[in-house]
Amino acid sequence: MILQIVLWILKIIGWILLAVLGLFVLAVCFVLFTPLRYKGEAGCQGKKETLWARLQFSLLFRFAEGCVEYADGKTTWRLRVAWKQLQGAEAKQVMEETASVAESMAENAQIGVGIPEEKPMEKTEEPGERRSEEQGKSRKSAEKPHENSENREKPRKSPEKSFEKSAKKAEDEKRSFFERIEYTFQVFCDKMNVLIEKKEKIRSFLEDEIHHAAFLKAIQSLKRLVLRLKPTDFSGNVRFGFEDPAVTGKTLAVLSVTAPFFEGNLEVEPEFQEEILEGELLIAGKLTAWKFAALVLELFTDKNIRKTISHIKNFKL
Repeated sequence: MILQIVLWILKIIGWILLAVLGLFVLAVCFVLFTPLRYKGEAGCQGKKETLWARLQFSLLFRFAEGCVEYADGKTTWRLRVAWKQLQGAEAKQVMEETASVAESMAENAQIGVGIPEEKPMEKTEEPGERRSEEQGKSRKSAEKPHENSENREKPRKSPEKSFEKSAKKAEDEKRSFFERIEYTFQVFCDKMNVLIEKKEKIRSFLEDEIHHAAFLKAIQSLKRLVLRLKPTDFSGNVRFGFEDPAVTGKTLAVLSVTAPFFEGNLEVEPEFQEEILEGELLIAGKLTAWKFAALVLELFTDKNIRKTISHIKNFKL
């Protein structure tokens, strides 16, 4: 009978553990494979004042969603999590109310009752003290003529000795000046030698076969991640120009480098004669956590990357 009760208890504990494990696995899969969907739009009619933009996103099958908008120089946002809704105006109002309450409390704390300052008590001199002071003054006046006579009796220094001292002082200053130059040059040479040694260490570290293979693996994995994160929908036409034509040319060069990622869905028209910005853009896609998890797993399973990470931890210049 007791054995059956123990078996039933163990069976219940096993089912509970299995249910907890199943919920944990389900939650992990839910987080890894549930996408974050986003959609962004922007447009302009030629001037900066007409610029507008909107970004919408949703997560966990619209369990949480939000929107951020910019128009007429103002930014507004709203967020909904389950049945709870938040908006930018409400949050701003709450912040203003809390700020006003804090200011009123600070003003009340600074207000206080003026306390009259106590005047220091004036000291009254006694006749005995006055007599002692007068006697001290008379003694000092009596000692002064003796001091003047002693100063007169001291012999004056000869000009030859003063010239020798000034020449010696000039030689010492000249010697210290050259010593400072020599010391500065020596410090500069030591620093250059240290920098050269550090450069050689870094160069040998980067040129190592294991580290070189690890860096190539990391770059290839990042490229694959960028391709996986590419938006599913991207289109737009932009006509732009800056006040400085050189800035327009540099911007066009950057856009031409990134053009292969757009696959011809973006039309760009530069304007070198005037400052203008007009057109529309649309971008939409989804992000899933498993893509980032796959990148991390791929990097840490590589032997060269693990060795490189351990070498970086122990690397000292």
